Amino acid sequence: MILVYLAQAEFRLGDLESVWRRADEAIARWDGVRPDVVAAMEMLQGRVTHLTGDLAHAQTLFERAGVRFAGSGDAENRMVTLLARANLHVSLDELDEATALATEVLTWASAAGLVDHEIQARWVLAHASNARGDRDAALAELRACLALAEEHRSIHTGAARVMTARELLDRGRIDEAEPLLRAALEDEGLQRNPYSAAATHLSLGMVEKAQGDLDAAERSFGHVIRDLGEEVYPSLLADAHIERGLVRSELGRWDEAAADMLAAGGYLELERAQLPTEELRMTTFEKRNAWDVLTELFVVRIERAVRAGDEAAARRAFGHALGSSERRKARELLAILDRPEVGAALAVDRAVRARRAAASRQLSTAQARIRARAERGDPPEPDLDAALDAATHAFEDAERRVRAASPRRTELERPAIAPADLAAIRAAVPDGGALVVYALTDPVSFAFVVTEEGEHVARLAPREELEADARGLVRLLARPPERSLPDAIATSTRSLGEKLLGPIVERLPAEAPLVIVPDGALHLLPFEVLTVPGSEPAASLLRRAPVSYAPSASVLARLAAAGGDGAEEAAGLLLALAFPIAGEDGGPGTARAPTGEPLEPLPHARAEVAANARLHDEPGVGLRGAAATEAALKRELRAHDHDTIHLAVHGLIDDETPLRSGVLLAAGEGDAEDGLFQVADILTIELRSELVVVSGCETGRGELRRGEGILGLNRALLIAGARRTCLSLWRVADAETAALMTAFHRHRRAGLSAAAALRRAKLERIDAGASPFHWAPFVLSGAH
Repeated sequence: MILVYLAQAEFRLGDLESVWRRADEAIARWDGVRPDVVAAMEMLQGRVTHLTGDLAHAQTLFERAGVRFAGSGDAENRMVTLLARANLHVSLDELDEATALATEVLTWASAAGLVDHEIQARWVLAHASNARGDRDAALAELRACLALAEEHRSIHTGAARVMTARELLDRGRIDEAEPLLRAALEDEGLQRNPYSAAATHLSLGMVEKAQGDLDAAERSFGHVIRDLGEEVYPSLLADAHIERGLVRSELGRWDEAAADMLAAGGYLELERAQLPTEELRMTTFEKRNAWDVLTELFVVRIERAVRAGDEAAARRAFGHALGSSERRKARELLAILDRPEVGAALAVDRAVRARRAAASRQLSTAQARIRARAERGDPPEPDLDAALDAATHAFEDAERRVRAASPRRTELERPAIAPADLAAIRAAVPDGGALVVYALTDPVSFAFVVTEEGEHVARLAPREELEADARGLVRLLARPPERSLPDAIATSTRSLGEKLLGPIVERLPAEAPLVIVPDGALHLLPFEVLTVPGSEPAASLLRRAPVSYAPSASVLARLAAAGGDGAEEAAGLLLALAFPIAGEDGGPGTARAPTGEPLEPLPHARAEVAANARLHDEPGVGLRGAAATEAALKRELRAHDHDTIHLAVHGLIDDETPLRSGVLLAAGEGDAEDGLFQVADILTIELRSELVVVSGCETGRGELRRGEGILGLNRALLIAGARRTCLSLWRVADAETAALMTAFHRHRRAGLSAAAALRRAKLERIDAGASPFHWAPFVLSGAH
């Protein structure tokens, strides 16, 4: 049993590599003989993998250990396993599961008089409360933990002090936090555990920083880095380097601060690569600001080099600054785009897809019933809430089955790729045009400009201010003409134009293509409406240049390198009309969204499809009315390449579950499809298309995720193989949309690029008296 004791001792000392090795030896020695010993070692290995960020492996180890303990009748160790699993569920943001397990342990521990287990169960409940935003409940649990620990002189007393101090520190109650932290550092048990000691020094450094004692704070953060010393705690090391870098920047030691931020970025990348799901990886840069701070530090270097007249140094610093900004933009999208043949490889079994479709319908029905009760003013019904929970779990389970059925999806769960370098980004800029990359941060934002003439960076207003202004303008633009406020729109477009374009307008070539990489809420904004500062008379950006968008500069470079020379001869045009009709004669019909909401007819969609078909020598396939079924569309997409795909349909956007966003198609008789062509379906098809147009309401919307942009149809279409998309940012008018799209395709057929053709079509609609509500929502994204 000495191997077991050695492994446990080494875990307390933080020697995780030795823990793993000893545990392996013990498992090999006792496998089949002592299931309790094997389970204990698997528990240790699970805790190691949890600490180092490999959450999927940790979950497997904990579950295996729990089964072994249950089989041996070891109740106490089974509770330890439940605690470990509960902590893991918190890390995975599965809070209901975490709370249920912790409550079970708390009930058992209180009855058995096991104080240490009770303390640890309350810690989990505190973490879960914090994750839900209930900070009062979290603090109450932590105070109960501390009282128990001090009363019984528990080995967890030091840790209880640290955790309570952290919560107080988050609330700004520094004077209450500091004595708890200093007392914790004197705890012998905590001193013997490098991780706990380092975490305490990190919190103390935060206190000292808040008190203005920057030298002491720097020393405390340095303690963390020296005490850990290896890349086994990437999250904690990243935090320590970020905080020390911030302190050093405040002290004016820019080079040392930049070195800290580079180190922090490396640890963030390590942590990010170890996370088991795309969802968790996409939230990494929402919570950390290493790359944002590093961007600012490199901008300081640019400004210094420019003042010194050192163009080479300024260019190098620009590349570093833009690269730092790119580190948190569309990283998951970029990683997936770098894998060839994504669409075909993601195809899954028909029965599995049918199960997901059924789960999706079940979820929509539950949502519709709850919405209907709310609209009638009826009180909430517990049974309906339970039905919604069950439907949500059923959909999530079905999606997990889809992922499990596709090895390619599993492979795509762990992408890791570096952003493009400045040379590749420069090569992707349109000839004679410009690329503008926005990076929204606090307390200052940036705009990076890349043209044939060189590079430039400008400081902008803080993120919060720009995002608030952008959202306000979009709300004004999305009001129908009869309710529009033209004076407010004019004021807002002028003000936001000054903030977003003013500092860089002199660097933007006139009448030349402009590619914009938005950030944050700017993804919701059609920049074409902004007034160009200094223009007389006042003119919008649309009057100055054709505009398109990209999720990131690196994605733009990737799409540019993937093929296509910008020529867009629209051969093989696929047209689909998906409004369900009452009969084959094309007469009026009725339709409802899966949520139960009635959908307005699209009387001009047929004319839109027919007019666009006449513009092409090779009209391809037209799927209209009742023939525009999901099954027919999928068959056509899988069988042929199409230069242009144009769908005149109702868009159905689910902001909470982006996989369920899609478009409504006709329901075919006798096929297994549900008539909803969703993101999850798009990801099973290889599109091989130059342009995909989804001419419907809000088709460019989705869940806005900081760093990744909008998760929805646009992202799915780019992953599936479209080089560029044209989607809408708000609800659109049927007749005006048909006129805009007909003009758009006419100008493309005449030889204009997609961006130039859309610009010309929009200008024609403006000259015809259309308001921004009608022409502004449609934007191009992807390759120029």
